[in-house]
Amino acid sequence: MYEATQFGGGRAGSPPRRHHQPLVIAAVAFAAGILADRLAAISLWGTPAAVLGALAIWCLAHARQRPRSAAVALIGALLALGAAWHHLYWRCYDALEIGQFATEAEQPAALEGIVTAAPRRAPKPAYDPMRQIPSGDHTRLQIRVTAIRDGRDWRAVSGNVQVGVDGHLLGVLVGDRIRVFGRASRPRAAENPGETDRAAQLRDQRILVMLHVVSPDCVTVIAPGSDWLLTRRLEQLRAYGMQQLLRYIEPNEVGLAAAVLLGEREQLDEQRSTAFMMTGTIHFITIAGLHVGILAWLLFQTLRWCQISARATALLVLAAISAYAWLTGGEPSVMRAAIMVAIVCVSIWCGQTSLRFNSLAAAALALLAYNPTDLFRPGAQLSFIAVIAISWLSARRQRTEQFDALDRLIWNTRSWPERAGRWLGRWSIQIMVTSAVVCALTAPLVMARFHTFAPIAIVLNLLFEIPITLAMVAGFGVLLLGALLPGVAAVCGVVCAAALNVLDTGVVAAGKLPGGHAWFPGPNLWWLVGFYGGLGLLLLLPRWRPRPRWLLTAILAWCAAGEGIAW
Repeated sequence: MYEATQFGGGRAGSPPRRHHQPLVIAAVAFAAGILADRLAAISLWGTPAAVLGALAIWCLAHARQRPRSAAVALIGALLALGAAWHHLYWRCYDALEIGQFATEAEQPAALEGIVTAAPRRAPKPAYDPMRQIPSGDHTRLQIRVTAIRDGRDWRAVSGNVQVGVDGHLLGVLVGDRIRVFGRASRPRAAENPGETDRAAQLRDQRILVMLHVVSPDCVTVIAPGSDWLLTRRLEQLRAYGMQQLLRYIEPNEVGLAAAVLLGEREQLDEQRSTAFMMTGTIHFITIAGLHVGILAWLLFQTLRWCQISARATALLVLAAISAYAWLTGGEPSVMRAAIMVAIVCVSIWCGQTSLRFNSLAAAALALLAYNPTDLFRPGAQLSFIAVIAISWLSARRQRTEQFDALDRLIWNTRSWPERAGRWLGRWSIQIMVTSAVVCALTAPLVMARFHTFAPIAIVLNLLFEIPITLAMVAGFGVLLLGALLPGVAAVCGVVCAAALNVLDTGVVAAGKLPGGHAWFPGPNLWWLVGFYGGLGLLLLLPRWRPRPRWLLTAILAWCAAGEGIAW
């Protein structure tokens, strides 16, 4: 599996060295503070005092040359800082927040605001005999509201609103000031056990109000936004990419191509999305570390083949990955991978070696500093768990696969078919082992959030590794060469559509296999905290790790306790 961690971490075959990775402890402490405030609602006035007190203790311990005391004080300061930042983001709002004027019952509302997230159109869902009320196209966008009409007057308000428009909304771009008429309400919290909490998901984006608009005619552009706005330029580039996909890829696979290459999952129908979810292959159509890793690998190989220096290659890859991350929406999993690739690029420029877990911790700190609620988003959680597992396996593989001069001589004496067969076998085993470990570690979280378990994903990750790579390489060829070399772009479009057809057909067929997936209620929060917290402590404190048989016994015992108590 291609990942951002593939490009760093030392040379293969080199003897392992122990490195201090202090950012790991810092990220864990900062995340623990965020979790503490979410669960216990720590006082906002107590956390700044705790931060200042811990920093004062750190200064005193550092001056007296007591490194352990200084380290403990610094960890305490980071924990308190994480709690304070989450409290501000999650619980504190402006006095004019529009959420104070809305209720769970829909009420007529006229709002003015600035578009902050471009309109995303979801096509009409497929016919479902169980759906009593027919549904058509739907457009979703976000605005930063500035005014609400109160009788004949307009009152100043603040906050973010998610707008849902029945129909296809045209002529609205990021940065435009719009006036919209609809019915406003606060999103409802989850009412059933295991149900997705839509209110919490929107609150993670500081959105407390939803606005339902019955027609695109109820949306009017008051003033267009500036063409120099970066997000507006990115949206125009995104629209250009969609035009190229529509031009060169057959209609049946355009929606899947848009999801894989541009993050436009709205173009996929519900049945196809459900098939990917049930088979545990949703990461193929969700822009994440896999896609960023493939793009980074492709750019590295292409630029080095063009005889471009390593430092220039690092700069070009850094610029391209940063642009792609923002172009595809800047989801936490994408930004995590982009930050790790950026660290690798900076390491190449400086002639240093990037450390996997330190880079991962730096990405976590950056994401949580921007939005502390990313800690509770399933996409970010699964992304970090998967990368930790891949990095751990990669480190173990580097320690065990060390070839000396005699091994290399024996390898070079073999015929190329034998070498190719051995390489393919070793690669297949690595993919299967990695998929099995990642599936085992993410299974409790997937069952808790999505209530499904798909062991078939272990095999599908191996079978679809080549098709998804071909689809992305050819798809990037369409996006980059569509306007310059139409003939080459047409060939890339045929290859991309064929690879996506293999992926789509295989996932649908795998979803029908008996025993390929099952539905589960999933464990509760405390069970998850104990499971992943225990694994985290074992990773952070290697000297405390028990023998494998005792570790396996403890895990089985915890699972049995969860079966009887926490599930």
